[in-house]
Amino acid sequence: MLFKERLICGWLLNTSVGVKRTAVITRASDPDLAKAYADEAKASSARGTELLNKVGELLDTPEERALMDQITAVRKTYTESRNQVSALKAEGKNDEARALFDKVYTPAAEAYVGKSNELLAMQQRAIDGRVATVLSSARHSSNVLVALCVATLVFSIIAGLVFARSLFRRLGGEPAAAAMVAKQANLEKWCRGHHFSFAGTT
Repeated sequence: MLFKERLICGWLLNTSVGVKRTAVITRASDPDLAKAYADEAKASSARGTELLNKVGELLDTPEERALMDQITAVRKTYTESRNQVSALKAEGKNDEARALFDKVYTPAAEAYVGKSNELLAMQQRAIDGRVATVLSSARHSSNVLVALCVATLVFSIIAGLVFARSLFRRLGGEPAAAAMVAKQANLEKWCRGHHFSFAGTT
């Protein structure tokens, strides 16, 4: 998706340079300017066609394909009028070239660039949607991770309490009972040391 968006950006840049070049050729008084830029214009057109075909191969929705059909139709008028303007300038027919430039080429170029920008905007919206989905998923994963950490902590505390109570019971019951047992054991030890017993004998 991102690669497709980059291709469209390159294609638009190529087209924009071509439109400006044609405008310069048309407005210039030098008829040889069209001949000087002929090879460059031809290479630019070939590059545009190459990028257009690559983008077309990557389109995968009905909306994208429908828009590409419109772009292809407008580009045909754009390319033909551009070539005619250049040919008229090369022949020294400046007035005819300017008239064709204003009436046919300029509207076609604006429509071509406009439709191409629509396709670019469509790709950017798709990318934004994908990014929003990824961020939403990341936030959900983060919330799940926090919940798991809290659950683990609670479980650890409960397990520790259960283990402690079990240990105290083995030692003599609950903590209070264990303390009483220890106290009684110490008392019996003291009594034996003084020749007393709990039976009352000496």
